[in-house]
Amino acid sequence: MHTNQQAVNFCVQTRALSQTEWQPYIAHRDDTIIEGLDAFQHHLVTWVRRGGLPQVEVYPHDQQPMHCLEFSDAAYNVTSMYQQTYHGAVLYLSYATPITPQTVLAYDLQSRVYTTIKQDVVGGDGHNPADYLLERVFVPGSDGAQIPLTIVRRHDVVCDGSAPALLIGYGAYGANLSVGFVAERLSLLERGFVIALAHIRGGSEMGREWYLQGKLAHKQHTFDDFIACGEFLVAQHYTNSARMGCYGRSAGGLLVGAVVTQRPTLFAAALALVPFVDILNTILDPTIPLTIPEYEEWGNPNDPEQFQTMWEYSPYDHTSAQTYPAILMTAGFNDPRVQYWEPAKWIAKLRAVAPAGRYYLLTDMIAGHAGKSGRYDALLDRAVEYAFLCDVLAVPLS
Repeated sequence: MHTNQQAVNFCVQTRALSQTEWQPYIAHRDDTIIEGLDAFQHHLVTWVRRGGLPQVEVYPHDQQPMHCLEFSDAAYNVTSMYQQTYHGAVLYLSYATPITPQTVLAYDLQSRVYTTIKQDVVGGDGHNPADYLLERVFVPGSDGAQIPLTIVRRHDVVCDGSAPALLIGYGAYGANLSVGFVAERLSLLERGFVIALAHIRGGSEMGREWYLQGKLAHKQHTFDDFIACGEFLVAQHYTNSARMGCYGRSAGGLLVGAVVTQRPTLFAAALALVPFVDILNTILDPTIPLTIPEYEEWGNPNDPEQFQTMWEYSPYDHTSAQTYPAILMTAGFNDPRVQYWEPAKWIAKLRAVAPAGRYYLLTDMIAGHAGKSGRYDALLDRAVEYAFLCDVLAVPLS
């Protein structure tokens, strides 16, 4: 049994069918969250997250010591392939990094040997992961929290503060920001961009408490952590504020909206995609199907104290006459999660109170929350977003 009863990061318990009492098998650990299990006849495999990275632990049933699979990259994403054979001893997993395409690996649980089954092929002129540098650092937050930050760039990009950069974040619902391979980001990397992924509170990268510290009354931690990561990139000369953009979608769009409202000069460009920026007006309407379940994440605005907390970071309510970065926001006419009028209202307010800025709204009259459908159509969205970034940050498109 995989349970969080009296174990915020989960533990594993066992019992025989003839018994009524559960016995501890894997104890709760403050630094490790157990995310899932794969059961084999002779082994139990646990998918855990520790130090901000996913890890795989193997527990033999014959009382041999547990061992952990080893991965050499500074940051990576590894997941189960979900076609495990109970009576077998081979674990199939999907492995990728920001510079390594998705790779299917077979791991022999007895011999502890990896076999590469296949790896996605990157077209065009080919792709060589050795051309890039992948780093993982911990950024001190405003309250002392250590925030994982994944940074990738070409080897020939010098850290003298002149490179363009894009900082990506989400920070909500306990969702982990994946550090897997995204092929279209090569377009930015090949143009000299530094791409950084901020694993801020509101996600679960550092355990369940990491999520709990970034929701409800503690939501400001999410924004403070992202700001700290942006300041780190500038202080360490990866980039400068005049050449740095930020990126977030949905709840990540709320992140971008809150950050550019609170620290408008930290970034030169902001991509707020289907952004949840009119938070109070939306959650105050219980007739919207998704509203009431969202109380658990953001709060119930019918409670005066929770209303005040939400109001303090609401981007729409705090848009004022100040200098904002260039902002591109998107909307989907058929979006049931963030209705199209939220970004429309926000851009109207920006243009009214801070008219000197550059603000763009792109509304797709067919799309829903995830943008264009179709195998390749999403690349059209990325092309517009990246063209906007390159234009604002003075990066040649050719």
